[in-house]
Amino acid sequence: MTLKRLLPTVVVCAALTACGSSTVSSTASQTPALGNPSVAVTSAAPVAAAPMPTSSPSGELSCANFDQEAAHLITYAHYASLNVGTNNDTAPTFNDMNESLGVLTAMAPKCAPKAVEAIAALGSAAGAVAAVYQPGDDPAVKAADKAALEALKAEGLTAWTAMGKDTGPWETALNFVE
Repeated sequence: MTLKRLLPTVVVCAALTACGSSTVSSTASQTPALGNPSVAVTSAAPVAAAPMPTSSPSGELSCANFDQEAAHLITYAHYASLNVGTNNDTAPTFNDMNESLGVLTAMAPKCAPKAVEAIAALGSAAGAVAAVYQPGDDPAVKAADKAALEALKAEGLTAWTAMGKDTGPWETALNFVE
């Protein structure tokens, strides 16, 4: 690699290191840096997590973001259905679902004006699932989880129909493992 190509890489790495988390480990490794025995390499905490890719470079959401989050929502419903009857923690899935619904709700007037009410109902159904859902293999718990997810699916089908989108992904989204 030439110096001309290496310099921008070094600058970017330095900037990323400076922007990293404030919790930096001061533990030095035993390996000298670049063969120089007087310079020790230190390990640092990962760079702060990048924000979700829900905004365009100008910082505004677009209808492409709307479509992407709509697809993600179906995936999150699928993930939740796979966890019915298990002790898996589904809170991250419901948090992701909530974020997707935030984008859909915010962008519906621009990207799917005929579906504003249906998306609001979908959001309510998602909130109900998150409130009702419990881990475990108790038959009553599993039945309640399945019923809540089926209600979410019904609202998803209604919202996708109102948006003029293919409802096929919702038809096959839920997969309850027995």
